[in-house]
Amino acid sequence: MKAKEIMAIIVVVMCCLFFWPMTANAKLVITEIEAVVDSVDDDHGVLEGKIKTGDIINGWYSYDTSTPDSNPSISGGRYLHYTPPYGIFLSVGGFNFETDPANVDFLVEITNDYPPNDGYFLLSYSNIPLPSGVLVDYIFWYLYDPMGSALSTDALPTTPVLDEWQFNHLLITGPSLGKSFGIEGHVISAIPGAFCGDPNHPYPVGDLNQDCRVDLLDLAILASHWLENNSPRGLVTTTYEFLADKSSIIAYCGRGGISTYSIQGTFLLTVNFDECKAHFEEVDAILSKEIRFVDDYPPAKEISTESLDVLFHMTELISTNVNDTSLSFVFYKNIPTFPGADVNLRVVLQNNSALITGTFSDAVYDGCWYDLNAVAVAVPDSP
Repeated sequence: MKAKEIMAIIVVVMCCLFFWPMTANAKLVITEIEAVVDSVDDDHGVLEGKIKTGDIINGWYSYDTSTPDSNPSISGGRYLHYTPPYGIFLSVGGFNFETDPANVDFLVEITNDYPPNDGYFLLSYSNIPLPSGVLVDYIFWYLYDPMGSALSTDALPTTPVLDEWQFNHLLITGPSLGKSFGIEGHVISAIPGAFCGDPNHPYPVGDLNQDCRVDLLDLAILASHWLENNSPRGLVTTTYEFLADKSSIIAYCGRGGISTYSIQGTFLLTVNFDECKAHFEEVDAILSKEIRFVDDYPPAKEISTESLDVLFHMTELISTNVNDTSLSFVFYKNIPTFPGADVNLRVVLQNNSALITGTFSDAVYDGCWYDLNAVAVAVPDSP
């Protein structure tokens, strides 16, 4: 790199440091938590035997109370976070399980007096892989009070008081395909915490990688993204075909064990990059065998189907976050006692392929949790 180019970049960096915008009106909540491991599922040895029942989990999570509520229901609040420092971090047995700060997709969901139940639900969809490269699919924590006395509103609360909740469940899961693992536990302590990035300890101006200091790493980030252009691409419609050997749904059932269903077929996806919206126009995809589930979308009914569209309500999904590389969708069932019954789906666009993950659960105790992991490729004649 020529000396003049280096000096130009340094000048730009200095300008950025001077004019870098400060976050306004953010009301950050940081909670430090301690939990106990109740059970470990690690048939593939991903955790190397280092995490056992009774081990202590330490960590924290954070969210912004000024985040708008995307759920129109008066008894439920849905708060989606897509930027750092929001997310969750947990550490146990020498392993860290944490939201990916480069691709935050973190949900806080609140239910209040859906008579008379209250619920407090955290779910991190996008997480940093383990050092071995094994993916961490989901990190979530759910508090439930059947008496409806824990909360008085569906607005984002501050740190929860654990004694006010009757049900307390923490879960960390690995990929449904390949080297899967699972850690279950319950939180025993939740107290207000503090770290760099909170209102009292803001990131230094110009701290591009948010490591609490301004140095050559921030300069390198600016230089590596110099002259990048993220101009919108307009309206794009693409037909994708599932790769059957890399696409499946796994049903984890309380009493029925685990069942796996492969997926084959196609779907038509339309993305409006100008308006940041997306939807599935057609889904012609089937499972390898019929699946029987309880559809809790009113009216509640038991359904047997081979259709991916019927199971995940794909053509009814609403896009909640759209950018050049990832799309997030939700289908609200609005069952406050079981916020996990809402269908959540995410699509990551990579060249001519789409990586699809999604989840929802039956809204019954000992029901099933449905975990979708799929890879689809663009049909050659598709735009």
